[in-house]
Amino acid sequence: MKLQDVVRAAAQSLRGNPVRALLTVLGLSIGVGACIAIGSLGTAAVNEVNKEMDRFGVDRIWINENPGNQTRLTAQDAQTLRTVGSAVAPMRYDAVRASQGAAQTPCALIATNSDYMGVENLALASGRFLMALDDEKLLRTAVIEDILEEKLFGADEGLGQRITLGEHSYTVVGVIRTQYSEYFGSDAGKPKAYVPLSTYQQLTGSETVDEIVVRAQDVTVGAAAAQAKTALKGAHAAGDGFVVTSMAEQIASAERIVRIVTTVLVVIGIICMLTGGVGVMNVMLTSVRERRREIGVRKALGARDAEVFAQFVCESALYGALGAALGMLTGLGLTSAGERIIGIQAQPVLWVMACAVAFSCMVGAASGVYPAMRAAGVSPVTAMRQT
Repeated sequence: MKLQDVVRAAAQSLRGNPVRALLTVLGLSIGVGACIAIGSLGTAAVNEVNKEMDRFGVDRIWINENPGNQTRLTAQDAQTLRTVGSAVAPMRYDAVRASQGAAQTPCALIATNSDYMGVENLALASGRFLMALDDEKLLRTAVIEDILEEKLFGADEGLGQRITLGEHSYTVVGVIRTQYSEYFGSDAGKPKAYVPLSTYQQLTGSETVDEIVVRAQDVTVGAAAAQAKTALKGAHAAGDGFVVTSMAEQIASAERIVRIVTTVLVVIGIICMLTGGVGVMNVMLTSVRERRREIGVRKALGARDAEVFAQFVCESALYGALGAALGMLTGLGLTSAGERIIGIQAQPVLWVMACAVAFSCMVGAASGVYPAMRAAGVSPVTAMRQT
């Protein structure tokens, strides 16, 4: 018996009971569609996280002192770290009230240097950012976010105007665009103002800094972190320690979480396919019982056990193939729906589709092996006696 004859006979058997065939195929298609959609959306989610992290810079490291250090971090430590990175920005944070005339609003004050703009990938809307001259001359200059400009000046331009930050007044020399992120907050929504670190330290009488951020240069982030710790040890007491974190660690953590969730959901999709395979086996066993007389007639006319076996395995494989085809359409539909719900751009992942389709076909074919063996073992004499 030729292969095309086996396939034709198997297809005719499926057409003989279309409702049962459709319900059986649906069980497999749900699993295939779920795997395709979950794989596509999971990959898109990882890519979105990476793009969002890249926008904030993956080559940065943040250095904080351990509680209980004998020597606090200072601007001098930032100078020590110049050998580690291409840009080094010491920072001192404060929460103040910004005011101009009658307008007032809470504000996050960041005292830093001219390197901060490059480190944080800030974008100017007008004017300039802090310069080295601001620190050298202890100038009372300030750079504010555009949302702070709007809160203080309304529709007017804030460039060149005087504002009060806390207890001290500054001249606005620049306005930067506020960075918005769907995934990362921005200091509880407070607008930011940036002032020269030296000026802030002179006004407050404090020489310490809260944090130093370094943009790695010509080395990996991990190597830069190790170099930073080594460089700081020479300027600090023996017991002092530092916490060095990087965006790369946050990326790895976010990817790990997304992959764990995706893997769990893919496993659920695979379980759905296996459940569909059990359904295929049940249908095939029922089919063997219903068609015992047909099997007996075919054997009496000269059909070999191998040919009967091949026909039933082929029928089972067709269930798997049809489930894969319908599952691909289901997966594309679920992916499209997921795009609209989650709000990200997701494209079907070819290797995920290929694996899901192959697994569905394999499950379908494997589920038909035992029923096919039962069919091949039917005695033609016994079968023909069945009415």
